[in-house]
Amino acid sequence: MIRLRGSVPASLAPLTVLLACADPSLDVAERRDPVVYGQDDRQDVFAVADPVWRARATRSAMALVPPDRLAVDEAAGTVGLEASVYGEHFGLCEGQRFFEQLRLGRCSGTLVDTDLVLTAGHCVPNQARCDDRRFVFEWAVEAEGEVPTLTPADIYECAEIVRTVDGTFGGRRLDFAFIRLDRPPPAPYEPAPLRPDDGALPEGTPVTLIGFPNGLPVKVAANGAVVNPRADVRDFFEATVDAFGGNSGSGVYDDQGRLAGVLVRGEQDYAETDAGCDVVNVLDGERTAEEGAEDITYAARAVEDLCLQGYRGEHLCVPGDQTWCFPCEADADCRAGWTCGGFAQNARLKFCRAPCAEDGDCRADHACAEGGCTPRLGPACVGPDVWVREACGRNVAPVMACPEDQRCAVVAGEAACHPAPPGDRCGAPIALAVADQIIEGDLVAGGFGAFAQGSCAGRGPEVVYGFTLDRPRPFTATVTGFDTVLHLRRGCDDFEVACVDDSDPPGDRGSQIQADLAPGVYQLFVDSYSAGGAYTLEVAFGESPCEPVACVPGEARCVDDGVQGCAPAEGDGCPAWGEPVPCGRAACVDGVCVAEADLGPPDQGDADRGLDQAAADATPADQAQPDAAPSEGTLDQALADVGADAGKPDATVGDLGLADGAALDRGVADAGARAQGGGGGCRAVGGGVQGGVWALLLLALRRRRGTGR
Repeated sequence: MIRLRGSVPASLAPLTVLLACADPSLDVAERRDPVVYGQDDRQDVFAVADPVWRARATRSAMALVPPDRLAVDEAAGTVGLEASVYGEHFGLCEGQRFFEQLRLGRCSGTLVDTDLVLTAGHCVPNQARCDDRRFVFEWAVEAEGEVPTLTPADIYECAEIVRTVDGTFGGRRLDFAFIRLDRPPPAPYEPAPLRPDDGALPEGTPVTLIGFPNGLPVKVAANGAVVNPRADVRDFFEATVDAFGGNSGSGVYDDQGRLAGVLVRGEQDYAETDAGCDVVNVLDGERTAEEGAEDITYAARAVEDLCLQGYRGEHLCVPGDQTWCFPCEADADCRAGWTCGGFAQNARLKFCRAPCAEDGDCRADHACAEGGCTPRLGPACVGPDVWVREACGRNVAPVMACPEDQRCAVVAGEAACHPAPPGDRCGAPIALAVADQIIEGDLVAGGFGAFAQGSCAGRGPEVVYGFTLDRPRPFTATVTGFDTVLHLRRGCDDFEVACVDDSDPPGDRGSQIQADLAPGVYQLFVDSYSAGGAYTLEVAFGESPCEPVACVPGEARCVDDGVQGCAPAEGDGCPAWGEPVPCGRAACVDGVCVAEADLGPPDQGDADRGLDQAAADATPADQAQPDAAPSEGTLDQALADVGADAGKPDATVGDLGLADGAALDRGVADAGARAQGGGGGCRAVGGGVQGGVWALLLLALRRRRGTGR
């Protein structure tokens, strides 16, 4: 059965359908920019005359589909489809090609080894995303007017991510992933043949794209051409293939039918008409390198990286066939006539070398040295420090460590330590006024590095803004300009409040965070999915129901002979100073009750003696046994004694939930966090359990356990 999302087009009316709500969400991969160059060359399988392309489309191409769109009945051997109508889903104008076909998948892939699929890295950035995808053969229209059907045998699951890469490394922008399926597909399914590592594709080379545009049944789009080989970098090439969202991860083949690349990004896909509906965006088929086209990761570069990770398969990284860049221990590990060489700077990095007499005998990124082709060396940044990296992407040796207030940056081909720009790190954010404002910046031109990542995404460079709230406020942050990520933290080492990778609004791969924030210190990260660029950040702070109060929840101060804490009040949650709590026989110092005998020079010895004395005051009988774990009864008595001193009722171990040593440690950690201004929901000093008193007690009890801390 087919379950349609949206209304039923006339051509599908005879089908038994169950209407469902329209699905407004778009996956990141569906929004990767696609376009048509010149004539729309996309063809269904039944319309493809060339048997080579038909075989690649039906035997090697796989659609990546969310499992909730597939209702698999193993017993009956059927698969129900939770599909939507392509034209209606995207708001296309009537008459657009494939308007009434069903859309199912998100992203595309190609079988390249016995049980290995090659796709785009941004399609499966982590194991969780991979587990949430099914890899499907036969999503194809093989007869005109046919509605595709699937069987359970066509559907595979993700066993593991063998390798996923999406970002800029050593000046190369790479985007690919290798996925191991839960079982090897049987014949007639077969791995696509790969183009060997013969260097960059020459400009003008004909190329063909095979994948699942916008989740439609597989399409073959021939008549593309390479417009920019990027021969000097050889990370990706640009070509005029007719690609759409959902084509991310699609295989791109050379004129000999060999897999040459993986489609990853490109131009704008649709254009809005005066009628309010969209049509396919059509660009001139004659493009130049300056104008750009669709970006396609070199498959050979992806395979090279895979093999360097140690993968060995039936069709890829075959033992005994080691060539360019491949690691080795001896000449016998390389192909016949090649030798195993290395670097003087790093004896552990060895590689297979082709024989040569001059540089021209080697690949472009290698040089002839001592009769063998050796990867060229270049500058690189590894974290904040300056390194040397070889052309195959491995770090060879460190050059220098940058000072704490500087970091490595590659400028004009040279790596060096440069002053870190404001906002480069969480600990030194750009101050953000608590007011509505619009900020423009550029992550690339600003020289920002990639040092932080949110829980949802953010592998590229980022800039950090910091602000402090003295009362609860609604907060909205919106960023646009490229494929953005926003994440908000409360303290650099504290918890993440929110992380958003693309949202609508604002759409077009922009991101927006909306949250009701408690008082405290925050860091807002304007991050990038993989590569940054110019951005516009808009922030808005809503009105607060609270009056300004000069305290932050968790803060404590000394008042008369006691401690006064700041905590959110019950009801409106507004921060307020609580009632002072007497320190009893202790004295208040910096918001903490300290025994008077312990007051003196604040060195470590005095601190330890103060804790020892506090423990002795609480339970003098047990102090003579420092290595003995205190019994529950002893702890109860200690709590009762100190509770009485603080003017509060007796407490027990059960009251604090401290059943064992680990629980005690957690109690100490929690008390310390609260004393430093913990997050919302914690009861600070003056709001119930008195933080300063209990922190002192817990530390004393912990010392009595003989921890030596």
